[in-house]
Amino acid sequence: MKRKASLRGLALLLLLAIAFPTNAFAVVSGSTSAGWNVFDPSTGGSYRYGPSMILNADNSIDMWTCAPGAAGAWDYIRYKRSPDNGATWGSESIALQPTAGARDAYSVCDPGVVKFGGYYYMGYTSTENGNGTDNDIYVARSASVTGPWEKWNGSGWGGASPQPFIVFDDAPIDTYGAGEPSFVVKDSTLYIYYTWLSRDPSTGKPVNQTRVRTASTTNANWPGSMTYQGVAINRDLDGDDSTDHKYVPSMNKFIAIGTARRFGPFAFIKLYESADGITYKPATLPKNFISVAAHNAGITGNELGQFDTSKNNRIAYAYGTVWAYWYTAMNPISLTDSALPAVPIIKAAIAGNGQATLHFRTSGVAGETYKVKYGTASGSYTSTLTGITASPYTVTGLTNGTPYYFTVVASNASGDSGNAQQVSATPLALTASPRSGVTVSSQIAGWEASKAIDADPNTTWSSAGHSSNASTEWVTVDTGAARMVQRVTLTPRQPNELSYPSKFNIQVSTDNATWVNADYDIRQYRIESPARNVYDFNEPLYGRYVRIYATELGHDENQPWGFQLQLGDVKIEEIPYGTSQSSAIAGWDGAKVLDDIQTTVWSSSAHSAAASTEWLAIDMGAARQIGAVKVTPRISGVAFPVDFKFQSSVDGTTWTDIAGASYTGYANPGSATQTFKFGSGVNARYVRMYATKLGADDYGNYYMQIADMRPDTLPPRTPASSSSIAGWETAKVADGQNNTYWSSAGHTSAAATEWASIDTGSVQSWSGLRVRPRPDAGFPVNFKLQSSLDGTNWTDIVGHDYVDYYNPQSTTQVFPFSTLVSARYFRMYATKLSADSFGNYYMQLGEIIADH
Repeated sequence: MKRKASLRGLALLLLLAIAFPTNAFAVVSGSTSAGWNVFDPSTGGSYRYGPSMILNADNSIDMWTCAPGAAGAWDYIRYKRSPDNGATWGSESIALQPTAGARDAYSVCDPGVVKFGGYYYMGYTSTENGNGTDNDIYVARSASVTGPWEKWNGSGWGGASPQPFIVFDDAPIDTYGAGEPSFVVKDSTLYIYYTWLSRDPSTGKPVNQTRVRTASTTNANWPGSMTYQGVAINRDLDGDDSTDHKYVPSMNKFIAIGTARRFGPFAFIKLYESADGITYKPATLPKNFISVAAHNAGITGNELGQFDTSKNNRIAYAYGTVWAYWYTAMNPISLTDSALPAVPIIKAAIAGNGQATLHFRTSGVAGETYKVKYGTASGSYTSTLTGITASPYTVTGLTNGTPYYFTVVASNASGDSGNAQQVSATPLALTASPRSGVTVSSQIAGWEASKAIDADPNTTWSSAGHSSNASTEWVTVDTGAARMVQRVTLTPRQPNELSYPSKFNIQVSTDNATWVNADYDIRQYRIESPARNVYDFNEPLYGRYVRIYATELGHDENQPWGFQLQLGDVKIEEIPYGTSQSSAIAGWDGAKVLDDIQTTVWSSSAHSAAASTEWLAIDMGAARQIGAVKVTPRISGVAFPVDFKFQSSVDGTTWTDIAGASYTGYANPGSATQTFKFGSGVNARYVRMYATKLGADDYGNYYMQIADMRPDTLPPRTPASSSSIAGWETAKVADGQNNTYWSSAGHTSAAATEWASIDTGSVQSWSGLRVRPRPDAGFPVNFKLQSSLDGTNWTDIVGHDYVDYYNPQSTTQVFPFSTLVSARYFRMYATKLSADSFGNYYMQLGEIIADH
């Protein structure tokens, strides 16, 4: 959905919805190509979103967008024209403003424009309250494209008291209501599409819908005489946006577009179609050339809201990583009709013990089935399961510890669709952890802490209430003993999912005092029945306690809102993981190397001579591909081994030396974590550090002492960079550590070029990059992502050219590719840098990771 007629509302991503043809098996397929920006926030004004566009016979485009308001009004609607199909644009003017003292006084936004009967009609959204939670839909008309506009007053046109013609009449407890109108004329019928964001009256569950009404175009007062036709689209609840609709005469179908997973790195455009303009089903639109963080989209049509396939049509949408500082992009789009079914969309791939469960979109078309294809190499699918009729679907018989790559295709009598975008999952022997106790920051009567762990999703723990969402609350689950935590699943308050936190960390601790944040940047999913949010850790964390620590709370159903942290259930899952060692001393056991705390240490027994043998082994519970081992010394490097090697084993009994991983006379590393990369990756369940010459403590006794040791299962990578400085070497951008950073040389101006790259060792198929920033500083402002087969010739990766990028603080940035990229090398190439606190300009990064 869009912003609720205000910056407080939600701006949304492009969703392409296209209605189905008369032939139930024929499906519209869309294709987008490289685009350009038609609005730059740095040139004046902070946003232009939600475009409504008319493509005229002479290829000029009239465009209306939502823009910042003035004098207390949140938003205005602005107008401009392109004489040349969107290449250049004329001056901009204010098309519509709120009426002071009237029902639309807060805002006018979300324009939808059509022309019939000698008038242009502009639908728009406004809100009834300062929360922006009770939106209604209004309409104005004009005999000229440039205005002036007269607003519907409830019985006619004009005057100082505009009235909504679609009223949100549910309880105004949520973040929108009704709005975002889109108009289409077919024959003498006006189709009126609009967002309806509310609650199901029987279940209380969230509702995110496109609804449709119709009216006669022969009635000049049609807003007062409409017929409700029903729900056109039931949108997904994980970020589906408003839809903009058109009729396609050459196909005798209706279409609609809108973004999905709005604002985020995985934003894309959905495509739907309809034979009757009333009921829509999925169609196909590959994710190409659409920027991340996209929202609020429109598609061109003629004055009647009809899409002419012979013309050069456009989509437009807002995007940007800084709130309310958004560019507006425009891309060419074309449509074709096909007898093949729509390409499915995979929503989640959740690993289990020897299995993986896929959640994917189904079309509901009779006779359509699905195939799941999978394999152990990215982009290569050696196994196919057929005849699947429903989602979710669980693939069994998989090997724990082995990454699998999945796609889904739809099948009908005419054949198969294309492949869904690839997902991956690594099966592991996950089991539910016990929950022996729970503590919370606060609670209220009837909503006690115990209800967060009673396995009943219909009971809820609630913190105390707050008047501001910027409040801190937490819940800690005690699992009874330390274990390796791999996944946490949070069930929101049921059925309405209210008061779910918008900012929080999942943390693990051995002692309920020192906490380590979990990393789940690419593996978080929303699944249904009941609604649950799954957080699968990129690396497991060792501890007894798991805490949900929220710093920005969700709201309740009251007016004015109260803010709490409310959860129906906290489920914790663990994997088998352990240590063994040659010896240990009391209080310095081997499990200490798993807790990510440098002040807790494993120690071998003492020796009087350095020439002694000790070892420490990690059991990962299943065979994994390992490219390195990260070892954190005891502080100051006390008793770090001098001569040692790394070995691997599949059974914990027979050990093999790892090539390129033997060290003699190793210098005291101090307190810094050491990354020991292997000459080539090994597949093993066990890895051990085997020392034959030990280091001494302060008293001349010889031990092997290690604070933390962790195998690195990330794909191997060798870094390079344009420059570096002492202590911030290039190697640190690919050392697998969270607290080391590479820095370029310094510059006196932001306008400087620097880059960092990784070599993955061979040409493979890749699904995206992750970049861990240096906290608070050094992330580039303008940059692009590139790939290469040889490290010399570079190709820009589609959709990953960024301008005015925000400061991500310490949050890992995820850059998913629209299609798999075949490459060996990846590069982040910056042309505008950010400043440190002293006014010097650098490019500084913590890690670059390529994902299959």
